Amino acid sequence: MDQDEKKAPLEATKPKPRPRPVAVRVVGANRPPTVLVQWQAGKTLKRAYVPSDQVVDGHCERDVLEAGANVGVEWEKFVTVAATPEGIANGLRRVGIFTLADLKRDLVKAKQVAFEQSNLDWAVLIRSVEQEDK
Repeated sequence: MDQDEKKAPLEATKPKPRPRPVAVRVVGANRPPTVLVQWQAGKTLKRAYVPSDQVVDGHCERDVLEAGANVGVEWEKFVTVAATPEGIANGLRRVGIFTLADLKRDLVKAKQVAFEQSNLDWAVLIRSVEQEDK
């Protein structure tokens, strides 16, 4: 019997480690016996209704979260942005922002320029989400 054959039965009998519970924040409790929880999944915030007894000390098992009734739109599927670095830079100059001091002095205007350059069409976004829900 070689070394690998000796290890195989031992590894098969080892219990798999349980996944660590996910930290959640209860953001709503108006649908007993469930609660609306929010958690960080990678770079994304997610929300779902889960059984209230499954939330213990601000944590919930991942499989319970995944099986929960998800709340919210997957905006990433619908949002398209047409901004380019050049467009934003030209927009900043157009409103008089040429230096770091200009930017610090008029950050609100700079944010407006960046938003305008995104060319986000809110009506199209709303229609797209409504069509997906049908």
